[in-house]
Amino acid sequence: MASVYEAVVDAGGEIAVDSTPGRGSVFTIRLPAAEPANEATEIEPKPIEERSVSDELIMVVEDDAEVLELAADILRSAGYRVLEALGAHEALEYIGAGEHPDLLLTDVVMPELSGPQLAAQLLGQRPYLPIIYMSGYASEDSAGVAVDEDDLIRKPFSHRHLINRVEQRLSRSEQ
Repeated sequence: MASVYEAVVDAGGEIAVDSTPGRGSVFTIRLPAAEPANEATEIEPKPIEERSVSDELIMVVEDDAEVLELAADILRSAGYRVLEALGAHEALEYIGAGEHPDLLLTDVVMPELSGPQLAAQLLGQRPYLPIIYMSGYASEDSAGVAVDEDDLIRKPFSHRHLINRVEQRLSRSEQ
């Protein structure tokens, strides 16, 4: 619901709910009218540039298996090596087994440990590890977890947006 609310508000719309106990709820979404697309000027989205396979290893940590697979597939399609962890404890097991990711992409809210708690443990061992947090919540404060907006990508995200954020974060850590 938080993702839907954020998408509607970002589009300049509004959402209302009418709820009756025992009868259910009705959600009404109002969006501003869009201009008809002019087929002659419609812009094709730029394809994601193919990259050669990278030496960079991205650890993706997510408690939702479908989101984990989606993020991993996007990163692999961009040429990154990917290590998938279904939750924070699995991520810590990989680290304990000697894995050394070049970037951590982690969900913020997870049942075992939050993304920031996981990151704090990893940063204790690797203080310069680049981190990107993912969240479907409209506001991390509402989820009880605060993260820096510069290190956050909102779900749902596009292929291009995720790849751009990873590239930016990796290049920022090289400086």
